[in-house]
Amino acid sequence: MKSFLAGIAALFMVAPAAADYLSESGRAEVEALKAAYRGSPTTPASYPERAAIAWRWLNAFAMTGASIPVNMTTAIRPNLPDGPRQGNARSLDYYLEELILLDEEPAALGQLEADKGPFEARSYAEVRQRWTVGSRGVTKGGGFLVARHFMPGYGVFQTDAPAKANYVSIRADREGVSFVADGRPLAGMHGGFRGARPALFFRLSAGELQPGDVVTVTYGDQGGGGPGLQMGPASTDFLPLPIYVDFDGGGHSFALPIQPVAVRGTALAGVHAFAPSVVRRGESFEISVRAQDRFITVPPDRSRRSSCAPTACLSARSPRGPTPLTSCGRRLMNRVSTVSPSRPWMGAYAESAILCLLTRMRPASSGAIRTGTLDLLKASGLPSVSCAGLKTMRASTS
Repeated sequence: MKSFLAGIAALFMVAPAAADYLSESGRAEVEALKAAYRGSPTTPASYPERAAIAWRWLNAFAMTGASIPVNMTTAIRPNLPDGPRQGNARSLDYYLEELILLDEEPAALGQLEADKGPFEARSYAEVRQRWTVGSRGVTKGGGFLVARHFMPGYGVFQTDAPAKANYVSIRADREGVSFVADGRPLAGMHGGFRGARPALFFRLSAGELQPGDVVTVTYGDQGGGGPGLQMGPASTDFLPLPIYVDFDGGGHSFALPIQPVAVRGTALAGVHAFAPSVVRRGESFEISVRAQDRFITVPPDRSRRSSCAPTACLSARSPRGPTPLTSCGRRLMNRVSTVSPSRPWMGAYAESAILCLLTRMRPASSGAIRTGTLDLLKASGLPSVSCAGLKTMRASTS
């Protein structure tokens, strides 16, 4: 059965291209670099030449469309402002190992799949990532580094309390395989920028993983009564949940391709009007009105099964007369219109916001008009409306 699963898994492995992604001269210098690295570690003296070759190698590989580790481009730097140091040499060697694996045995990274959502912002959810072991197994002492990206704002991982939020678990489908939760230092985008910080590491404590085995990492495992992993407040189509694999306990954690997990906004909580602070008299300027949830994220348009709410197309009278705004490439009715039949009330929000903006226009120095920042507008049955300096849609008037 396992041999059958391994055969099926091999169908989905990343295989080398039939034609070499490197030119003939590029392949020659890469093979020379491999030999030099295997012969002796990089030193500050050998760093510039090796880094220059590795940089060209990295860029050629990236042009294939394959995934590369997020910190690789910051570690392989041919032109360092203060010259190479021993730390730079160590970082280069670390990523040379990754490049060699990607070049010689890409199927070792197997196949990673994830529950891609979309999940609602700031909700609790159970998210799974499943890794099918590739051509290289994982031996005792190896394991999986379950890292965190520094920006998304999801819950802090924990492995001690299954009944609480953000509990993370791991299991393998092979009998006799077990893991223990441990820690491992990690630097960079998925660790610490000022130095390595501890990251969750599931160490293989019994058994071995073989090609075709499946390992499942569950974020917010609800099996023990916990509510799940708390999602971040921002909507995104690429929430990073990075995983690294150490094949043999040697300490090198190879990056697996990050999967695109989606997070959408929550229920509409209001709109914002956006406009420049100061404009000259007679100058065309941009105005927009943007729907948002309570986290200032675009709410979903459920009727369209989309993660993006409709944007209103606006028109309004200027204080000096019925000069209409133009938007979306055509002239619109006075006051406000919207492009989404499923949200006819959007026009009411937009009208409140745009009229608030236009009626607060006042003279400024040098013949300019100061639009000002909108005060909080409260209308019966409508959420609050305010104004900021960000523009999300084009409209103009003269």
